Amino acid sequence: MPKCEYPLVHIYSRTDADKAVKIVATISGLRVLIDALIDAIEPGGEGSAEVFFADADAFEIANSNLKCISV
Repeated sequence: MPKCEYPLVHIYSRTDADKAVKIVATISGLRVLIDALIDAIEPGGEGSAEVFFADADAFEIANSNLKCISV
Protein backbone atom coordinates (compact mmCIF):
# COMPACT_ATOMS: atom_id res chain seq x y z
CA MET A 1 0.00 0.00 0.00
CA PRO A 2 1.50 3.38 -0.95
CA LYS A 3 2.28 5.61 2.00
CA CYS A 4 -0.32 8.20 0.93
CA GLU A 5 -3.08 5.59 1.37
CA TYR A 6 -2.28 4.95 5.04
CA PRO A 7 -4.45 6.90 7.49
CA LEU A 8 -1.66 9.30 8.49
CA VAL A 9 -2.50 11.71 11.32
CA HIS A 10 -0.31 14.12 13.27
CA ILE A 11 -1.97 15.96 16.16
CA TYR A 12 0.04 18.84 17.54
CA SER A 13 -0.91 20.23 20.93
CA ARG A 14 -1.18 23.96 21.27
CA THR A 15 1.97 25.80 22.13
CA ASP A 16 0.27 28.69 23.95
CA ALA A 17 -3.14 29.18 25.57
CA ASP A 18 -4.32 31.30 22.64
CA LYS A 19 -3.11 28.87 19.95
CA ALA A 20 -5.18 26.15 18.28
CA VAL A 21 -4.53 22.42 18.25
CA LYS A 22 -3.24 21.51 14.79
CA ILE A 23 -4.22 18.33 12.92
CA VAL A 24 -2.26 17.40 9.80
CA ALA A 25 -3.58 14.31 8.03
CA THR A 26 -4.18 12.50 4.78
CA ILE A 27 -7.75 12.13 3.50
CA SER A 28 -7.90 8.54 4.78
CA GLY A 29 -6.56 9.71 8.16
CA LEU A 30 -9.24 12.38 8.39
CA ARG A 31 -11.90 9.80 7.48
CA VAL A 32 -10.98 7.39 10.28
CA LEU A 33 -10.72 10.31 12.71
CA ILE A 34 -14.18 11.56 11.68
CA ASP A 35 -15.61 8.03 12.05
CA ALA A 36 -14.21 7.83 15.59
CA LEU A 37 -15.76 11.20 16.44
CA ILE A 38 -19.13 10.14 14.99
CA ASP A 39 -19.03 6.95 17.10
CA ALA A 40 -18.60 9.13 20.20
CA ILE A 41 -21.58 11.41 19.46
CA GLU A 42 -24.14 9.23 21.25
CA PRO A 43 -24.45 9.89 25.01
CA GLY A 44 -21.79 7.80 26.73
CA GLY A 45 -20.44 6.85 23.32
CA GLU A 46 -16.83 6.02 22.66
CA GLY A 47 -14.86 6.00 19.46
CA SER A 48 -11.38 4.97 18.43
CA ALA A 49 -9.27 4.88 15.31
CA GLU A 50 -5.94 3.33 14.45
CA VAL A 51 -3.82 5.79 12.51
CA PHE A 52 -0.15 6.11 11.61
CA PHE A 53 2.71 8.54 11.89
CA ALA A 54 4.69 9.25 8.72
CA ASP A 55 7.19 6.54 9.71
CA ALA A 56 4.32 3.96 9.65
CA ASP A 57 4.31 3.63 13.45
CA ALA A 58 0.69 2.91 14.45
CA PHE A 59 -1.12 4.54 17.35
CA GLU A 60 -4.72 4.69 18.56
CA ILE A 61 -6.86 7.78 18.95
CA ALA A 62 -9.57 7.23 21.55
CA ASN A 63 -12.33 9.64 22.49
CA SER A 64 -15.36 9.57 24.76
CA ASN A 65 -18.55 11.57 25.04
CA LEU A 66 -18.68 13.08 28.52
CA LYS A 67 -22.09 13.24 30.13
CA CYS A 68 -23.00 16.75 31.28
CA ILE A 69 -23.92 16.99 34.92
CA SER A 70 -26.13 19.85 36.01
CA VAL A 71 -25.41 21.28 39.42
